[in-house]
Amino acid sequence: GDYTSWINELRRGRAFATVGPLMLFDSDGEQPGSERRFAAPAKVSLGVSVVSPIPVSKLEIVANGQVVAEASSPMPTEGLAWRGVLGLAQSSWIAARVWGPNSDRIANGPSRWSERHSPTLVLLAHSSPSYVYVDDQPIFSETARQFCLHWLDALIERIRTEGKFTTEAHRDDVLATFMRARAVYQNMGTHEKAKP
Repeated sequence: GDYTSWINELRRGRAFATVGPLMLFDSDGEQPGSERRFAAPAKVSLGVSVVSPIPVSKLEIVANGQVVAEASSPMPTEGLAWRGVLGLAQSSWIAARVWGPNSDRIANGPSRWSERHSPTLVLLAHSSPSYVYVDDQPIFSETARQFCLHWLDALIERIRTEGKFTTEAHRDDVLATFMRARAVYQNMGTHEKAKP
């Protein structure tokens, strides 16, 4: 592979983000970024394996933002794996992520000594999603939509009250951009609300 091929695969979602662990994730044998379509609720075969120079504790399968399966180790380990079948009644994105204890071996990790030895698990790696469409319905999450609306509302308020702009016209332009984004999320839920 050359650089152009690598970039093209990255754009197709054939990737994972990591601070150390290596992750292989497949959905019906397809790499992350794949899209599959089913006429009715579907069963999807998933597999994840993780090897890591940083201790890992928990591997999660996530569908539309919700943890739907997991594998864990009572003690931090150098690897975890999970394989199973996931039933999907609605269109969904599916990804895998792995957690582990804070460690001073994490690049750009916690810089203060107290954070390094915190018992809290930190996200170490996350795959790009695979997409499954059921009955040609769009992938939709009301929880995610509400999160984005609340986040935009908070940002809009900060722009209005704390934003530093050279002119009021510039502030108005920025606010208009955020208001357009808010309208997208506001209108996004109308197809779900119309369903019986």
